[in-house]
Amino acid sequence: MRWSEGSRQGEVIVGRNGKGEESNQLSSPIGLSFDVEENLYGSDCENDRILRFVFVKILIDLEILTRNTKAN
Repeated sequence: MRWSEGSRQGEVIVGRNGKGEESNQLSSPIGLSFDVEENLYGSDCENDRILRFVFVKILIDLEILTRNTKAN
């Protein structure tokens, strides 16, 4: 979710296309983190992948960083 400053309503920006394995879907996301450049990283457990979401006011890029990686 993202809220604009002063807004009373948020906007879903990641995972809004239902559960699945496509690049615009998530299946059991379990962790989120931001880096110093404000990119969002998410682990998608059932799809065994880590994703990076790059934002500039809107989502402009999605990159799958790993595939078939098991977390312990």
